[in-house]
Amino acid sequence: MGNLIGEHVGEEVLKFARAQGFTMDSLKSVETFFRDNLLAGTISIGEEGEDIVATIEECGVCPKRVGHCQFDGTACPWPGLLAGVLLAAFRERLIPSASLVPTEICSIRLRRERR
Repeated sequence: MGNLIGEHVGEEVLKFARAQGFTMDSLKSVETFFRDNLLAGTISIGEEGEDIVATIEECGVCPKRVGHCQFDGTACPWPGLLAGVLLAAFRERLIPSASLVPTEICSIRLRRERR
């Protein structure tokens, strides 16, 4: 459910970014937008084979890091958010999976959907 909501939020983030003058026409520009808007202190987005991989540290939206919420599991918005931004920017559907260590380093893999 979180990924589905995140995808919609990602589409809205892209609209906002473009309205603010960000081009969002490459993985590097997507990475720069998130870092410049303090959504992540450190973010790296690149291609690994046919997948897109993002690594995030110092997350600006982690409910455990930022909100100091205590609960089992995670409520990370990044997998869906990235999939939504990239779908809207590049018209490419991506299937997210994540390896998350809340408050530390999170790695998100976005697998290209085969047609």
